[in-house]
Amino acid sequence: MFGVVNPLHVKKSKELDDNSPTKNDIKDAKVIAQLVKDGRYAVPNLPQGVYAALREAMKFAIT
Repeated sequence: MFGVVNPLHVKKSKELDDNSPTKNDIKDAKVIAQLVKDGRYAVPNLPQGVYAALREAMKFAIT
């Protein structure tokens, strides 16, 4: 299972923690981990079966 964390939530949460908008990989990872721990993420709905095939077919129909 995987989830998606909204980048805007990461930015806003990062500023709340230490009142600084500085960006670095360690700080970002901690903020993302905290958001996931708190359940503040979304699980994408990936189509399966016929719906997945239709989605793939649409890629070729549009181009």
